[in-house]
Amino acid sequence: MGQPRGAQEPVKVAVLGGGIGAMAAAFELTAPELDERYEVTVYQPGWRLGGKCASGRGEPSTRIEEHGLHLWFGFYANAFSMIQRCYAEWNPPQDYRLRTWDEAFKKCNDIVLFERRRREWIPWPLSLAPDEQDPGSRAEVPPWGVLHRLIDFVLTEAGLVHRASGGPAPASGPTPAQLNYGVDRLAYEAFKAGLWAARATAGARARSPARHTRPATWEVMPVQRLLSGFRDWFFRHVFDDDRGHPRVRRFALMLDLAATVLTGMLADRVLWDGFGGLNDEDLKAWLRRHGADRATIESPVIRALYDLVFAYREGDKGRPDLAAGKALQALIRIFCEYKGAVLWKMQAGMGDTVFTPLYDVLKARGVRFRFFHQVTNLGVSDDGRSVDTIEVQPQVRLVDASYDPIIKVGGLRCWPSEPKWKLIENGEKLGTRRVNFEQQCNPLGLPSITLEAGKHFDEVVLGISVGALHDICGELATAHEPFKAMLDNSYTVMTEGIQLWLAKTASQLGWPYESSVTTSYVTEADTQANMSQLLACEAWPGGDCPEEVVYLCGVLNHDGISTQEEADARVRDNGLHFLRRATCRVWPNAEDGNGGFDWDTLFDPSGAQGVSRFDAQFVRANFTGTERYVMTRANTVQYRLRADESGFANLKLAGDWTRNGLDGGSVEAAVTSGMQAARAISGSPSEIAGEKGWLVDD
Repeated sequence: MGQPRGAQEPVKVAVLGGGIGAMAAAFELTAPELDERYEVTVYQPGWRLGGKCASGRGEPSTRIEEHGLHLWFGFYANAFSMIQRCYAEWNPPQDYRLRTWDEAFKKCNDIVLFERRRREWIPWPLSLAPDEQDPGSRAEVPPWGVLHRLIDFVLTEAGLVHRASGGPAPASGPTPAQLNYGVDRLAYEAFKAGLWAARATAGARARSPARHTRPATWEVMPVQRLLSGFRDWFFRHVFDDDRGHPRVRRFALMLDLAATVLTGMLADRVLWDGFGGLNDEDLKAWLRRHGADRATIESPVIRALYDLVFAYREGDKGRPDLAAGKALQALIRIFCEYKGAVLWKMQAGMGDTVFTPLYDVLKARGVRFRFFHQVTNLGVSDDGRSVDTIEVQPQVRLVDASYDPIIKVGGLRCWPSEPKWKLIENGEKLGTRRVNFEQQCNPLGLPSITLEAGKHFDEVVLGISVGALHDICGELATAHEPFKAMLDNSYTVMTEGIQLWLAKTASQLGWPYESSVTTSYVTEADTQANMSQLLACEAWPGGDCPEEVVYLCGVLNHDGISTQEEADARVRDNGLHFLRRATCRVWPNAEDGNGGFDWDTLFDPSGAQGVSRFDAQFVRANFTGTERYVMTRANTVQYRLRADESGFANLKLAGDWTRNGLDGGSVEAAVTSGMQAARAISGSPSEIAGEKGWLVDD
């Protein structure tokens, strides 16, 4: 990065790691308005950017292979703002397949939850209303907006249970025996009338100039009493858990959840004192303490939230653990703060749609990328106040001085699933040995190098995931007790990802919700997404192409796993178990006629038969520290450090493991922390979405 003549030398910033938090920091530090004030170098193990969000292109079709399922929620204001600015600055060829951010991301409002009921899996399809808001905008939902959407949701569900006209009950509602057209009917209509009035009031307040003013207790209490009274009446007079219609049960559980959450927020003064006081308690325990029915606590909505954030100790589904305050904030953001759509699906791999444009823009700005450079230690200065050295392990020797990581596939610039071996000394031999530089620090036994403060760097952004920091940051932990406490109270969990290419479409297999995302399903691979939009970006040879691709993901139980090989084997077993035992509900037409799975459902261009066709699919165990998902367990949030709280003058922190406002594993949390790290160095950006307001107060 050049400087105008007479200007000061640029500040040298070492960005450690290539994940989305690190890239967000680099993106902000090199923003045009900062006038090339910072000289940024990224040190990244392996051959590609992305961290846990990386994707690659593998054989035989240069198909998309990902670390797992990645979707963006509609409340990801900072992530969408960054990617919108990145695409606006990017300059791909005119015939490039995905030239704009809204070509790369498409709306998805269809979610299917599952409830396990009497040995059956009952689907709960949800379709949330889209809108025309920009997902990159920063507007925070006010408290009255949350109340309005909560009441609106209850009324919508109530409308599905029984027609307000007083006519005969629809097939999806209660039978006349469940809802008598006398006193019960009058009570039902009275509760609904009260809710309609409360909805109108909440809507008016949410649109008023004083909408962000926190409501007084006396203003919210009538809504709480109305919901709780409706819930209590419905459970006494309508809900029959043994004989009731599934729609009635769904409404009862959702009503109980809404009433319990509002009751608990009032009792614990969340609207006025913040959510922080709830974080020492697990969400399920908090719901139980405020009177939720046991069935509500185990309902699909709550299970879906735990599945979404992999909130199980050691990957054990019997040991859920999720900080209640952060969980409630997440629920509110997901359902009340989304813009455009509740979910957005990428139209190619995340590497293609996110990290390629970021790489191209950052490189054009002058950022230097040091691929195949694994950070092994941060050294503390003699006075204990700053980072003095960075130990870096080169993993390869390159044929030329630079490494071009990109390949072209189907009109896109992509990252390969393996290094470009021809650019590496003895690359063919290393490729034959299948050396994995993302999982092996120094497979070639090369000497390390030492970066020195003042010479090679002035500032450091630590963007490596917390699961790898115990080995790297021992000196920091010794010198600064809060840093040690942060490490000791950070927890990660192994996850699994499975991609299945199918010879039939989802509808041909009997699944009626083709573009949906499904969660709270079976123990193995509890979350699934139909991702057929990706097929157009793959280049299958010979014109023989799959009809569908489905992503599965979930936690990976740590029990019995101590090596990458054991983790890989477990994921394969889980995938086979899913196909043999769990597809009957989602793909009823995939049975072979004898109650088993028809293996011809799997697409395999090699023509293999039977279970061998599974070998043509893609499975991944995220076993190593940097690959594991960062949890938000109860009684841990208070130990997190903010971007500028490392305890060392020249060290800033970036990642979803920091104290960033969301404090949970997500793209938005990582991007937010990267922006905060950049601001701690440069003072910019001055405003970051999600930092202030009632929803983030702890």
